[in-house]
Amino acid sequence: MFCITFSHAKESSSIILSTHQSPSDATVALAKANQNTLIQELAKRFEFKVTIEKQENELLIILTNFKNPKTIPLVYEVLKRDYHTLKTNYRVIKNNTGSDIVWLAVIFVMFGTIGVIFIVRSSKKYNELEMEYKKLKKIKDSLSAKHDEVLNNLGYKIEKTTKSLISARDEIINEPITEYTKEVVEKKFQSIQETDKILTDTTEQIINFLKAKSGKLKLQHKSFDINKLLDEITAFVFQNFKGKAVELIYDINIDVPRYIMGDINRLSELLMNILDYSFRHTSRGYIKLVIAKFDHVRVDTALIEFKIVDTSTGVKKEQEDAIFTPFSNNDNQRGLFITKELVRLMKGELEFVSRYGKGNTFSITIPLHIDDKRKQSYALSSDSISHKELEKRYVGIIDKDEESAMALKKSFLHFTKNVSTVADYSLNDYDVLNRFDLLLIDHSMLYDETFELIKTIQKHKELKLIITHSMLNNNYAEVVDEQIERYISKPLTPSYAQKIFLDIFSQLKVVSSEDEMIYMEQMRNKQSSNLPKQYPKPMVDTKDATPEFFKEFAQNSILIINDDKITLNILREIIGNSGIRCALASNAQETFEQLGKYYHNFNLIIINIEKESTNGYLLTKMIRSSHAYDKIPIIAIITTPYNPSELLKAGINAYLLKPIRLTSIYTAFNLFLDKVDLGSPYIRLSEQILDITRGIMQTQHDYRVYLELVKEFKDAYGNSATQLKTLMDAKDYDRLKEMINNMLGLSDILGANNMFALLKKLDQMIRNKEYDTLENSIDEFNEELEALNTNIEIYIRSVKS
Repeated sequence: MFCITFSHAKESSSIILSTHQSPSDATVALAKANQNTLIQELAKRFEFKVTIEKQENELLIILTNFKNPKTIPLVYEVLKRDYHTLKTNYRVIKNNTGSDIVWLAVIFVMFGTIGVIFIVRSSKKYNELEMEYKKLKKIKDSLSAKHDEVLNNLGYKIEKTTKSLISARDEIINEPITEYTKEVVEKKFQSIQETDKILTDTTEQIINFLKAKSGKLKLQHKSFDINKLLDEITAFVFQNFKGKAVELIYDINIDVPRYIMGDINRLSELLMNILDYSFRHTSRGYIKLVIAKFDHVRVDTALIEFKIVDTSTGVKKEQEDAIFTPFSNNDNQRGLFITKELVRLMKGELEFVSRYGKGNTFSITIPLHIDDKRKQSYALSSDSISHKELEKRYVGIIDKDEESAMALKKSFLHFTKNVSTVADYSLNDYDVLNRFDLLLIDHSMLYDETFELIKTIQKHKELKLIITHSMLNNNYAEVVDEQIERYISKPLTPSYAQKIFLDIFSQLKVVSSEDEMIYMEQMRNKQSSNLPKQYPKPMVDTKDATPEFFKEFAQNSILIINDDKITLNILREIIGNSGIRCALASNAQETFEQLGKYYHNFNLIIINIEKESTNGYLLTKMIRSSHAYDKIPIIAIITTPYNPSELLKAGINAYLLKPIRLTSIYTAFNLFLDKVDLGSPYIRLSEQILDITRGIMQTQHDYRVYLELVKEFKDAYGNSATQLKTLMDAKDYDRLKEMINNMLGLSDILGANNMFALLKKLDQMIRNKEYDTLENSIDEFNEELEALNTNIEIYIRSVKS
């Protein structure tokens, strides 16, 4: 007896959309799949789920739980053109035409009637599937309208660019030459070459874009030096934007590997595209390229983030998507759309955030292999001076721009730890400048008084002076003076900074150890003084300061004497999440009540001199009249010009000018408050209850976002046990299911593993209508929620301290 069988998947059959190594990548891919219009339509029609499945060391994004597994091949055919890595475990036995005919003939002869019925039924089923496929193809074609629009834009751009450039060339050629000189002729030919180059670049972009879309653009996998990448970017920016009043800054974190594996040409191309856009839309300020490293699940791989921040006018929310549409920006010669495709090819992620009126931030995160065959460190060695002596050299950086100063500092930190920035108010401080062996000063900061002070120091020690300037800035004059070692242009790559450092000290005389010991002893004596120092000038800005910086002063206590609500709100906003303890007073009586109760705890007093209820100037003198409070530094906030000598005479140590700024407040705190070690060990939490490492990875390695999510979870669901019981008692399972699903997503992102597993179990109980079992899980939920709340609280406190 003969029989015919069709091999198809069981209920566990699935389609694999993509494979990922890290939970964060998988989470992002899952979100994108759920947002895909075609997948949504298919899921609605064929009833399947999109989910993440773990197999060995990989995370798979799969379509599973098909109501009818026979539709899997159909869905696969529809999706395979959009998902190049699509796989399925549905087995399809391809028919051999010849053998099929033989078998059918035999079957027809032996089982004529049965065979006819079977063929008719099979033909009918095939026709149904074919009709269904045509419907889905029609849906897919309609969803491809945007893709067609992109291609139309490409054609339009080719036509428009060609016509405009031909017109431009005609104008150049037809322009009468009044003077036949070599310079005039060369300029005309150069103009023609530039128009040709634009057309060539445009054509090349289109070709690369189409190759990328079709999967034909191949990436190289070669070792390259990150400094070479930066050098190529520097050359591109200099060639295209020389003379622009915008500072280019390289901010390279010290843990970024020097040698990595990848396609340096494509990487530089995508970064140049973004920088081209930023420079064309930024008229003043800076454009900063930040490179940072994050851990990857694979030891030999790192997540390298390239972040470009500009101070342009930004983009309105409704226009954000348009900047990635091919050739939608007429003033952008290079295409951001290509950048998006290149990032996708490199299995990376591209994020764009714009604050209209303030600027744009482009963030690209790409997994790149570290070249472990090459030495990653920047060797500090010289033929004429020992490594030990080089390590003793101190580098000081003086720059008008805080972003530039901190970036320069990082470039030197790659090979020496003895580097620091110098605040504006210390420019004429002999003790401060005398600490350094090498000073890098921005040309705009080289005041006559400062220059003379440096010359005085150079009479007693070898102090090398380098003048810096922006490579795009032509508006500076080089001072010819033997005391100036050289002029260099910014930005500096780590390797260039290292070269300068080694060149400068290759023939340097070593300062005698006795002089060094005397100097260090003087510095120690000055720092050990119990009397708080007084500063006659207003506090300047620490230009790189952010609210995060104030966490360094956690566990300090401050008394704020202020009756100005605006100033008080600013101070509260700055200090709020820092861990600094604050007490408030609005008049003399409240001030002395606070001092009398807590005087031994206060590390600093901030007083508003222009108080309405009490004369702040007089109140300061009253505080200083008591020996119990004469060691507490006092910072004044003033608007009315005061004679600095009067302020100092009253006992004020420093003062801030209104409107007060976070950056100047940090400067004052940095002078008078002790810092805590934020890197000290803290309580290790149970990873099953709260896996912080995984959670931070899933928030794109931004611990601040993770902290906000943790707080949000605690605020929203910290007391959810009561709500759970209330909904169960009311048998309101729809609302209960909604609450559980909301908690599911957030608990997974946070890394709350036990809670996530429990919520999945509760969700399944509701789906299966196992309500009795569900009620028995209340105690388990209460216990798990309590453990999670405890761990969250410990984590929040550890961050604050």
